[in-house]
Amino acid sequence: MPTKLDRLVGITENEVRILRKVKELGAALEEDLAVSLDRFGEDLRPELEDLKKRKLLKVRTTEHDGEKTNIYLTNRDIRDLL
Repeated sequence: MPTKLDRLVGITENEVRILRKVKELGAALEEDLAVSLDRFGEDLRPELEDLKKRKLLKVRTTEHDGEKTNIYLTNRDIRDLL
C-alpha cells in the first residue's frame, strides 16, 4: 500500500490548489471548484480523476431526480499535510 509520501510524489501545483480548495470548503462539487479556481469544469476533470486514483481525494456520488452528482472530499490522512 502506498504511503502518504508516495501518493504526493509528482503532485503538480494545480493539484495542490485543488486539494487545498477542497480542504478549505470541506466538500466541493466540480462546479464549485471550477468557479473558485477560475477554471472550466472540463479542464479540472483529468486532475480530479488523477487525484482520486492516487487516493488524495475521496468522491461521494449522490443522486437526485435521476441526476448523479460527485462530491469531492480530501482524505483525512492527507488533509493534515496541506
